[in-house]
Amino acid sequence: MKKIQLLTKMLFISIFIACSDSSSLSANTDPQSSETLSASSSSIFSEAPTSSSTTSTDLLETLRLECMNFNNDRRAELSVSALGRWTRGEACADSEALADQSGAGAHGSFGSCGEYAQNTCPGWPTDSSIASHVQVLRSCMQSMWDEGPGEPYSAHGHYINMSNADYSELACGFSEVNGNLWVNMNYQ
Repeated sequence: MKKIQLLTKMLFISIFIACSDSSSLSANTDPQSSETLSASSSSIFSEAPTSSSTTSTDLLETLRLECMNFNNDRRAELSVSALGRWTRGEACADSEALADQSGAGAHGSFGSCGEYAQNTCPGWPTDSSIASHVQVLRSCMQSMWDEGPGEPYSAHGHYINMSNADYSELACGFSEVNGNLWVNMNYQ
């Protein structure tokens, strides 16, 4: 019963954060920062913002920006147009990441947000620092990029999704449970 209550709380908070006025979010975009979350918790979504510490909102926004920038930097290497940020899909991508991490498995919720393709970092271990989360995210995305170029899709699919000129938007969704970061990158 506690697990269901925790999952419900995390889903509510992730939807609340995504529906907040994004102009009021202050992101610490310095990936080298060693600041930590406001408290040790089971999810990056479970802590309310406080004025005296780095918040889960700061972390979430930092990760979203890092995800977008990494994808667009790699696309630029190939002269492929940049992806726009699919902000309306972010809360849904967060929900997919949480559902997948909670038992659906990698790509278990694929398609529920209307995405055409999805890359997943399934449960990569991290500590509570922003720097660790950013490093884990970068490492996962770099391993996906390093799959390419090439065919077939089964061997190079992550790279193909990241470099596909037919996609114009990206929503990056995140869940963290017990120190394991789950990321879903939804391409549209």
